[in-house]
Amino acid sequence: MIYSFYVSSYGLSIYRQGVKRLHMGDIMPGIPAEYVPYVEEYAAKNWDVASHNNSLAQGWITQAEYDATIALIPLPIPIAPSVTSDDVNNMVIGINETMEYMIDDETVYTAFVIPSPIFTGEHTVKVRAKAVPGVSKASLDAILIFTTNPVKPSPPTVYMDDNEDFIVGINDTMEFSYDGIQYTRYSNGMTIGLSGNLIINVRICAEGINPCSDAIVLPFTYNPQTPLAPDVTLTGENTINGMTTYMEFSVDDSTYVLYNSIIFSMINFNGEHLFKARIKAKGDNPYSEDTILNLTTTLVPVKPTAPSITIDDELNTITGMANGMEFNFDDMGYVPYDEATFGEIDFSGDHILLVRIAAEGINPCSEDKILAFTL
Repeated sequence: MIYSFYVSSYGLSIYRQGVKRLHMGDIMPGIPAEYVPYVEEYAAKNWDVASHNNSLAQGWITQAEYDATIALIPLPIPIAPSVTSDDVNNMVIGINETMEYMIDDETVYTAFVIPSPIFTGEHTVKVRAKAVPGVSKASLDAILIFTTNPVKPSPPTVYMDDNEDFIVGINDTMEFSYDGIQYTRYSNGMTIGLSGNLIINVRICAEGINPCSDAIVLPFTYNPQTPLAPDVTLTGENTINGMTTYMEFSVDDSTYVLYNSIIFSMINFNGEHLFKARIKAKGDNPYSEDTILNLTTTLVPVKPTAPSITIDDELNTITGMANGMEFNFDDMGYVPYDEATFGEIDFSGDHILLVRIAAEGINPCSEDKILAFTL
C-alpha cells in the first residue's frame, strides 16, 4: 500500500531538502522502490522546472530522474503558430527554427532549418511549434494547402506568308483573333480569312490551370490582284465584241484610252490594225494582261466549185480525190480525205458517196459531188 503522507514527505526530503534520494546512492539512502513513481509525479505537480533544475544542479536527483520528473509535469498545448502559405512561390511564410512541419501522409515531423523548404505541386503541410521541455508541449497544427502552380506557355512559333495569306505553324493548340479581344480556337484544316489589311493575333490556348500564352502579332497586308485578260473577240467583219466600261484599249500601239461605247462605235477598224484591250487598273490592283486582236483587210468569201470526181461502178473505184476534200459515205458524216484511210473503204454494193471541197479560212465548203455505186 502507498501512503500519501510518505509520498509528500519523501518528495520534500529529496527535491527540496536533499536529505534523501529516489534511489540508493553512495551516501544517501534511497526510498522504497514502489514509492519512486508516486514521488516523481508528486514533485512534477508541486514544483516548477526551475526547482527541478536546482535539484539536478545540487546533485539531489540524477539526470534520468530529472528527465522522468520533467516528463510528468502537465504542460500546456499552445495554439497553432501564425504561418501562411505562399502558393505562388511554394513557401511557408512565418516559419522559423522553433517550429517543425509534416508533409501529406508523413507520420514524423521535420524540424525547420534554413533554407526554407519548397512545396511544389499538390500538398497538405502541417506546421506546429516544437515542444519546449518543461514549458509546453508541441502546439496545435497550422494546416496549409499548396496547389500546382499555373505555367504560362511561351508564345507560339508561327509566322505569316503574306503573299499566300497563310499562317505557317498554327495548330489546334492555338487560337486567333482579328482584334486581340475575341479569340477563336483553331481546328486543323480551318480556313482563316486573311486577305486585306489585317492584324492577326495568335496565342497558345489556356489549358486547365495554365493560362494562355502571350500573342504573336501578324500584320497581313492587301495583295494586289492582277485580273485575267478580258474576253474580247473579233468577227469576220472586223467587229470587236465584248468591250465594257471596265476596260481600256489601244489601236496600233497608241496610248490606252478608256472604253466609251459611243466613241468606240465611231472608230473605223477597216484595214490592217493591232488592237489591244485590257481590264483597267483599280485601287491597288494593276491592269490585266492584254487581249490582242489582229485586224486585217476585209475579204470576200469565195465558194469553190464542186470537185471533179469520177467513178468506175464496175470496178468500184474513184478517181480525182485529193487533199483538201472531205467525204460523206452513206450519211455517216463528213470526214477529211486521207489516202490511206480512203483506200480501205469497200464501195461494192449500193452506196451513196458525197464529196466536196472543205471550208478554209473565210471560204465556205463547195457544193457536194454526188456519186452513186450500185450492185
